[in-house]
Amino acid sequence: MLLGRAGIWVAELADLAARFQLPTVADLCAEVEQDRRRGSFRVAVVGEFNRGKSTLVNRQLGAELIPTRPVASTTGTVVARPSRSPRFEIERAAGGLDSLPLELASWADVSAGDRVTIWTDAAWLRDSDIELVDTAGSNTTADDHLDAARNAIRRADAVVFCVSAEQPMTRTERRFITREVLRHQVPHVLVALTMVDVLSPAALDTVMERTRRFLDGLGGVELFVGPGTDPEAGDLLQERLIQLGRVPGRALRRARTLAASLQDAAELCETAAEAGRAGRRAHVAEMADQVESLQQAAREADAGWARLLAEFDGRGNALLEAIRKQLGRDRDDLIN
Repeated sequence: MLLGRAGIWVAELADLAARFQLPTVADLCAEVEQDRRRGSFRVAVVGEFNRGKSTLVNRQLGAELIPTRPVASTTGTVVARPSRSPRFEIERAAGGLDSLPLELASWADVSAGDRVTIWTDAAWLRDSDIELVDTAGSNTTADDHLDAARNAIRRADAVVFCVSAEQPMTRTERRFITREVLRHQVPHVLVALTMVDVLSPAALDTVMERTRRFLDGLGGVELFVGPGTDPEAGDLLQERLIQLGRVPGRALRRARTLAASLQDAAELCETAAEAGRAGRRAHVAEMADQVESLQQAAREADAGWARLLAEFDGRGNALLEAIRKQLGRDRDDLIN
């Protein structure tokens, strides 16, 4: 029922966006409509640069399909979806869709701004209808990169936040998980400790305990050990994602997420409307100032004409008086 209503609300907001030329709202509405129709369970893998996000995704896919070094595509997001026809798809920034073999070498054809979708035959993704989203570093200074990460979080059913075991939950990571992840009310949030091979078992236990104490204060955030030499660690995370994908009430949770996105779109419309009202008020004020300026100019002109007429009358009267005097003298001269 709520998903059906969301469709009506999306259509209304999209119509407003088209009528009043609001491209940001239109894009958001298109994303909400896609998510409303999407049946898969979406997992966004986020974290700062060099935190092992792509390594974790590769481990879950069972093959190295995403480069672990920076490439053009890491400025945005990479989506891994299940399919019985594995392929590497590139949605070009300039338009068009290319389908290439699913292999690491296909990344050589990716340019900045392109969107990459990996269609993989990973059995656990297919059986559970789960898709993974690998994002750019959350500590980027580029607004479009950060927006892409925020967008992935907002549209996710679950978020896996990767932190390094060497420096777990830095100040910037704590700020990001509280302000960006939890604020969007993502149904499920998991923290994955990566790069655990650099620590001894005792040191890892200490890091796990310290990180768990911090996460306990957030409420509902789960902690897992990410990629390392122990394959069972990654399996535990995978098993948990499968469980979450099968939790009853997923449609209701997604409807609530969509409602939050629609609220964002509505707020953008309200912001645009307020900007329009403010612009109208400014225009009216400007017109009033112009009218006042014209009225002032008219008053000054009237005063100038009054002075000119007064001066004209004064000079005319003086001239008439001079003529009278001259005529009087001429008359006296004729009499004499």
